[in-house]
Amino acid sequence: MVSAPLANLALASLFQDDTEGAARLATESLELCRELGDNRTIIECLHVLAGVEGAEGRFLRAATLTGAAEALHEAIDARPSLTERIVGGRFLRAVSGQSPEPERDGARSRGRAMGLDEALQYARHGNGA
Repeated sequence: MVSAPLANLALASLFQDDTEGAARLATESLELCRELGDNRTIIECLHVLAGVEGAEGRFLRAATLTGAAEALHEAIDARPSLTERIVGGRFLRAVSGQSPEPERDGARSRGRAMGLDEALQYARHGNGA
């Protein structure tokens, strides 16, 4: 599948502080994943996009995308990968104090309540798609 290598490139771009490239590649991978039914890679892309949002100071969008990814983890009974935990540690925990906790928790809850299609639309909205 081509969607997983694109997701890996998105992750590499994120760790090289190329948030524009990471967002573009993750969004492209999301489209392919949806067509292929590759929910595991969709989750990885949502984590990458949450990292992009956090790195760019959009903390509530980061929390919403994180919540959506968490809900999808539960839906497919999958634990977060090591990569997803690293993204969370580097890009999301560092920004967790940047917005008031009630707002952040509300955004995360909104993400958790999204269905797959709504989460994908939300993810694409912030990335020029």
